[in-house]
Amino acid sequence: MKMRSLPAYRRFECLMAMADYLEEHADEAAELIISEAGKPPRQAAVGEVIRSVDVLRISAEEARRIGGEILPMDWTEGGGEGRTGYLYRVPLGGIILGITPPFNFPLNLACHKLGPALAAGNACILKPASKTPFSALLLGETALAAGVPPEAVSILPCLPETAEAMVRDPRVSMVSFTGSPEVGWHLQAVAHTPQVGLELGGNAAVIVHEDADLAYAAARIVRGAFSYSGQACISVQRVLVHHAVYDEMRLLICERAASLVTGNPVAPETDVGR
Repeated sequence: MKMRSLPAYRRFECLMAMADYLEEHADEAAELIISEAGKPPRQAAVGEVIRSVDVLRISAEEARRIGGEILPMDWTEGGGEGRTGYLYRVPLGGIILGITPPFNFPLNLACHKLGPALAAGNACILKPASKTPFSALLLGETALAAGVPPEAVSILPCLPETAEAMVRDPRVSMVSFTGSPEVGWHLQAVAHTPQVGLELGGNAAVIVHEDADLAYAAARIVRGAFSYSGQACISVQRVLVHHAVYDEMRLLICERAASLVTGNPVAPETDVGR
């Protein structure tokens, strides 16, 4: 495989070139996310495109840090004196299958799959969200423009049945899935490979004690609850408030939520699209 034999410095260069290319085309990427996902401009540009660039650059750095370790074996008695253990990390050797059903971060989630796979010297097939495939296709174009071997990257919009067939395929060395617990645990159960990474749903809570900065807490709660209309896996879903400040906290949250601008997600002033 070309990615397996690609030296670390070349993987670093490719991923950094991907980050640079995406940064240069940030406006195009943000407009694509807005048009296919309905994400407000500020959240598309800052919350997603810039984060995607960061993910690729972090992946590039990791390409040069995953070589291995040298371990002295003389920690205890029993023959370890004068002996040294060498730990080498090598690519899995097959294909990493990245599946990202969520439509809420179509570009960033794709970067989270593709970036680490390439950094570790593996080829990657990426199955993007059915509702937002174009952002992932843009990432595929970015990879090719950056010099990633064409054999190493495949962006494959497809039906769930096709994705499950790939999960069952013995040529897939690892499955990386982000989505619902129900689907994630099912794919782990049917996967041919034991190497399955799951990032599943959350149920984020906020605790506000009586000595908290209530105005700051209200601002953060409303932002966490209503950003992208609450369509994020880490969105605020429960707020536990000390009884001594409950009434004041409730009023501050309601006032802050009422100040949000709703409307056309393309409008730059929009906080919550509709």
